[in-house]
Amino acid sequence: MADHYTHGGWGVFCTDTTIGTIGIIDEMLLYSNTGVIEALPALPDEWSQGSIEGLRARTNAEVDLEWNSDEVKITVTSDAAQTIKLSVYGSDVQTVAFAQGETKTVTFER
Repeated sequence: MADHYTHGGWGVFCTDTTIGTIGIIDEMLLYSNTGVIEALPALPDEWSQGSIEGLRARTNAEVDLEWNSDEVKITVTSDAAQTIKLSVYGSDVQTVAFAQGETKTVTFER
C-alpha cells in the first residue's frame, strides 16, 4: 500500500497537500482564463475584507486585489498588449485594454 505517510510519525511534509492548498485559495480569490479575470468567485463570508498581491492570472498578467464590504479594487499589470474582461463575482463586466507592461486599477461596488 502506498501513501504519503512514510516516516512513522516524525516530520512528514506532503508537497501535494501544501501546493494544492495554495492553489485552492488562489482559485477562491481569482478565476482567470484567456482574456478573462473574475475576482472573488468563492470568497468565504468570514473574509469580508482583505487584500492579496502578486497573483498570476492565466491572462499573462499580475493581479492585486483589495476588498471590503463596499468595494473591490482590482489592479492588473499586463505582460502583453491585450484586452481583458474584468469582473467581481456577480457584477457587470468591464473590458479594459492594456499596453505591454501597463498597470490599471478598476474599482467595483459590491
